[in-house]
Amino acid sequence: MRGMNTSSWPKRSDGSGRPKGCTPDFPTTNWADVTAGGGPDLERRKEALERLLPRYWPALEAHVQQRFGLTAEDLADALQDFALDKMLIANVLAEADQARGKFRTFLPAVLILMTVAT
Repeated sequence: MRGMNTSSWPKRSDGSGRPKGCTPDFPTTNWADVTAGGGPDLERRKEALERLLPRYWPALEAHVQQRFGLTAEDLADALQDFALDKMLIANVLAEADQARGKFRTFLPAVLILMTVAT
């Protein structure tokens, strides 16, 4: 993704369609990172997303693949667009609220809405 260091993110395995060493389960939420990822400071948002996205990427990938059956290329494009356009630029994480529900529900819901809208 442009502007973010993705070198430490899990890589896709050969043929399985899932990253190596990752399961499609949503991890336990670190709300401090979610809050920072939705804050006003762009650099802090980038840093928080660099911690959050590698943890959630495999589960988001599996969720979208199951729901829409996209090609690998379209899936990668949709997730990259979501990460850059919605999470970093549009700052949708500012809307995440621990008191209103689980982040593992919020994140795929926003992703599905974005994917359907495009």
